[in-house]
Amino acid sequence: MNETNDIALICVPIWYGSDIHGMEQAPDILRAAISDSNSIPTVATTTEIPVDELPQNEPDNIWNVKHLESIVVINRQLASAVSQQLAAKRFVLTLGGDHSIGIGTVSGSLMHDKNVGVIWFDAHCDMNTETSSPTCRIHGMPIAALMGLCQSPLNDIPTCHIKPENIFWVGARDLDPGEQELAERLHLHIYSTKHIHQVGMKAVMEELRKEMTKQGIEHLHLSFDVDAFDPKLFPATSVRVADGLWMDDFDTFATLLPTLPKMIALDFVEYNPLLDNEQKDCEQLAVLFLKQLLTAYVG
Repeated sequence: MNETNDIALICVPIWYGSDIHGMEQAPDILRAAISDSNSIPTVATTTEIPVDELPQNEPDNIWNVKHLESIVVINRQLASAVSQQLAAKRFVLTLGGDHSIGIGTVSGSLMHDKNVGVIWFDAHCDMNTETSSPTCRIHGMPIAALMGLCQSPLNDIPTCHIKPENIFWVGARDLDPGEQELAERLHLHIYSTKHIHQVGMKAVMEELRKEMTKQGIEHLHLSFDVDAFDPKLFPATSVRVADGLWMDDFDTFATLLPTLPKMIALDFVEYNPLLDNEQKDCEQLAVLFLKQLLTAYVG
């Protein structure tokens, strides 16, 4: 059971990490949907991280990374906000925006607990560096920054870097060559969609529990990217990858989440309302996902 059921909501309307418009609309849409839902725990406090318009002439950087300066500023503010709310014993729900915010949110959790465990629920491993990234987009780099593998100021956002063995990828199926090499060299905990469908999500959750116990992990940060799902289930995301997770996979994941260490923070990212249909099916699914994940937190 958690020390408190108070939820601190942080909204980060950013698209710069993906360089694709639309995701900046998601926090307001999801915040309104959450406030209308009686089944989701009450939000005690709400913070909006300011996302200023990009300058007309962005400063160049030697790494050729897109929107670097703006993303660094935003994530530093975000890390501080997450840390402050955790210090106040509140659960932190951060609504993005693209997955570049994972640098700031997990950095905030690391300030609270240097041994925090992270579940990266995502079709991608997001551990490209400035030199290995094929797109130069920062939403593919947060894990590299958190592990201290970057060369740009992204590396300096965390006050301490996470141990690679404390990261657990669920649903990954689209690794770039540099990421694949890193995964093999560091023997990372990557549970691909193929593996999940071979052994079942229940078995994967038991593996996670055992590994987290081995690492002495007491607190858990879940960074939840909707592109982990098959695009036929959730098409309203900007980087779709076939052969993803399905609703029964998620139901098992959410049901067994309370068997893992105490979840203290949840990111929800990469929902692009501009790609939703007229019935807003993905918006309704997103709220359902949030409801089940927050129910796991309360339990």
